[in-house]
Parts: sequence; C-alpha cells; structure tokens
Amino acid sequence: MMTKLRACTLCFALIFSLTACGDSGSSPTPDTTNNKEAGPNPDGPATDSGGGGDTTASAPTFGDIYTQVISPNCSCHLGTGHSTGLDMPDANTAFTNLVGAATGGSACSGKTRVVAGDSAQSVLYDKVTGGGNLCGSRMPLGGAALPQNLVDLVKAWIDGGAKQ
Repeated sequence: MMTKLRACTLCFALIFSLTACGDSGSSPTPDTTNNKEAGPNPDGPATDSGGGGDTTASAPTFGDIYTQVISPNCSCHLGTGHSTGLDMPDANTAFTNLVGAATGGSACSGKTRVVAGDSAQSVLYDKVTGGGNLCGSRMPLGGAALPQNLVDLVKAWIDGGAKQ
C-alpha cells in the first residue's frame, strides 16, 4: 500500500514538474512579406460568403479529456481494481465508468460521476475544482490542483453534453 502511494506521489510530482514550465507568453509575429492576403484587397471589400451559424468552438471530446486530463493526472485510476470502481485504463473504459455512472465510494454515495450537460451536478467537476458539492477528497489526490485551463476543459466537455 505504501509503495503504491509513494509511486502515485512520485508520478504526480513528475507530471507537475514537467508541466509547470510554460512559455514566456509572447507569440511570434507572423511574416506577412509574401502573404498576398495582407493589406487591402485590390478587388474591393470582402463579402460574406454566407454560412452564418454558430461561430463558437465546439465542445471538447472525451478523447481530449482522456489525453490531456486523465492519462497524465489520474494515475491511481489508470489500472483496474480501484476501491471506488473508477478504473480508467483506456478511454473507452473511462468514458463508460464516468458518464452517467453512479459513484462507487461511500463518501459520494447516491451521486453521479458525470451528468452530461451539467457540470454543477457532476462529481468529477467537484473533484477537480475542490468546491461546491465536494464529497471525499479533491483530485488528483496528493497532487497539485489541475491548472485552470484543464478544469475549464473538463467543464466545457461536461456542459457540452459529455460526448465521446
């Protein structure tokens, strides 16, 4: 048990140290010297080609959640036989064990891990934010809180319908 806990702690520390470094925040300036679209259009103003519709970004997929959030941050659940029944060794199993699934631990009894379309009622969202209706411990257990961009990704996925 202690070895497993130590391994989880080391994994979280490694993940945190590898993801803690960011860029300086400056973006390179694109080179427009050979860009024929730079500057005014010699044919006059552009016209709308139609299409209209929703211009907002689509909700993230579960593939995004698994590769960016679960796989690098939830190592205790990546195997099988977790005490709460939340095993996530691959994306398909993780999706099945999260969306619409009842929690397995006594601390969260009667709650649903992910309520599609409603992050406020989803245990997963409470677990990664540590707020609201938190039952049990904030996740990742023993590790640093998830960066806000990953918390926002989880929220967008759930509120967008928790699609696979």
